[in-house]
Amino acid sequence: MLFEHKSYPDRLTALQVLEYMVKIWRLHLKQNPGKGLVPLIIPLVVYHGAEPWRSGTRLTDLLSGPTEALADYIPDFQFLLYDLTRYRDEEIKGMIVNRVGLLVMKHIFREDLPDVLKRGMELLTELSDKKRALDYVETIIRYIINASDALSLKELKTIIEQSYFQQKEGELMTLAEQLRREGQLEDARDSILDILEARFGIIPQYLVKELKGIDEIAVLRQLRKKAVVVEGLEEFKEMVRKAVGLSSGVV
Repeated sequence: MLFEHKSYPDRLTALQVLEYMVKIWRLHLKQNPGKGLVPLIIPLVVYHGAEPWRSGTRLTDLLSGPTEALADYIPDFQFLLYDLTRYRDEEIKGMIVNRVGLLVMKHIFREDLPDVLKRGMELLTELSDKKRALDYVETIIRYIINASDALSLKELKTIIEQSYFQQKEGELMTLAEQLRREGQLEDARDSILDILEARFGIIPQYLVKELKGIDEIAVLRQLRKKAVVVEGLEEFKEMVRKAVGLSSGVV
């Protein structure tokens, strides 16, 4: 089984899945020399965008020309589609951890996400293995913080305080705050790189690496302003190196 996850409609999904399948087959042949056969792969796409999936599910949906007349000469397959937008919450069934994960994915961009997370935590208390339940709560928090702004840290703190996992509130909130900060840093770095790429083309890897060495939001925001007006990459490189020194406390 090949699982692919989509949070937005992507009409090129079949091509992407095909690329994954070819890589899997190549790896299989490399790991099993002398065997000419490759395993059958069934691709499944889990989708939870804001609107129902309306793109095709076959590779030939992407091809132009007389695909039916030339069917013997072109590859084709269909991926299974699990469109969460077409299911009511009560229709999403299965093991508790799977159900909670799918419910959170379905509501990740919706305003009712806090209520869904609260329900999910209640479901997880039914697990006999409480350590596993806590691990899964941490996984869900990681996903929510990285994928959505629909849940504030204050709302998350309230939900944890009212749940079975309140005794771990300090650890969970520390994790959430750390993830939120890391996300802000990553967004700030990406914003700088987008500006530089739009102005100067391909960005050298050494510059990308040095930007990753800066872990102060205020410093990155200043660099973003300078990226808009700087005359060249060499000049910006010197600005980054000075910023790295300031960020690390080196004078």
